[in-house]
Amino acid sequence: MATNPKNRISSDAAIRSSCPDYARMPDAGFTLIELLLVMALLVMLTVLAIPTLDGSDSIKLRMAAEAIANELRLGLSLAHAHGQTIRITFNIATQSVDLAYDTPPRLPLKVPYYLPEGILFERIYNEYLICNPLGGFAQGLSTPNGYTTILTQQRTRERYYIIASVFSERVRTSSLPP
Repeated sequence: MATNPKNRISSDAAIRSSCPDYARMPDAGFTLIELLLVMALLVMLTVLAIPTLDGSDSIKLRMAAEAIANELRLGLSLAHAHGQTIRITFNIATQSVDLAYDTPPRLPLKVPYYLPEGILFERIYNEYLICNPLGGFAQGLSTPNGYTTILTQQRTRERYYIIASVFSERVRTSSLPP
């Protein structure tokens, strides 16, 4: 049974007149164009935000420096705990840091830490550092007071320094040279 459009109009008018709030309500909802514009803006914002989610170069560099500093701290802790000398090797060829017992056959203590892509050892004063079980670092030091390794970000040439003090066993990182 078909409804007469005139009856529909009159029923809408009846509803509007019987319900005063309904008469004041605007037509609710969004048009298709409005929804498409909002979706396009969200896509553009997402495309702009994706590179920052990957991590900026300076954050990667700082995190790599902290990871190497943690490797040095771990080497000291293991030397004290095991009562054995620990060798920390900075491998330029593989861009990694390895921890192993210093006595032959130099068994590794853990999986090597590899530098993230784009981060390189800029300068390593010695290829290895020895953690003494009696305290502190020994042999392979670049200066009498400590050891410094420099990391650099390939693209921006930004530098970060890892500094190990001989006497205090303090290991720190800095964006400023020691």
